[in-house]
Amino acid sequence: CSEGKTGIQNAGVAGSTTEHWLEFLKSERYKPEEFHERVVLMIGGNDIQRYAYKWKGFRINKTESLNEAIDEIHARVVEIVNILRQSNKKIILQTHFRVNPSLMDAHSKALNEGIDELNLRLLTSYGSDNSDISLAYLTPDFPAPLFLDLVHLNPFGYQLHSYFLSRELQRRCWW
Repeated sequence: CSEGKTGIQNAGVAGSTTEHWLEFLKSERYKPEEFHERVVLMIGGNDIQRYAYKWKGFRINKTESLNEAIDEIHARVVEIVNILRQSNKKIILQTHFRVNPSLMDAHSKALNEGIDELNLRLLTSYGSDNSDISLAYLTPDFPAPLFLDLVHLNPFGYQLHSYFLSRELQRRCWW
């Protein structure tokens, strides 16, 4: 609803992974140099959803499998950030919120473990502010009534998420 009024461009593609974004950024269709000079990213969550099926039932080598997956996802996030940085973009990378707390089955627990690990790696890589990239460490937990399903917030949940993000953007003088 804000497009055209604030200059905000939403380039989100439902279900896209870090692999998809690398393909997009390297294709002729998406030219990073044509993006707005300021980019806000929340990326890697769909990757974690896909990998969680792999490690949710592991009893042996679960940690190894989870770490390998998060290493791959994190490496692609870093590559995406670097592609954008090469186009002189200022970037805020958002952390991910955890899944609906009312659902604590094996898959939900695996998702939360993956989200926690990715957030930790993002914090390690981008936790200190500098001029062209910083990390917006947003609230990792939303209450169950703010979810539509396992991972998607309802409209009020997204408004609350937007509120937290806008506070971070204001704090960084991005408006």
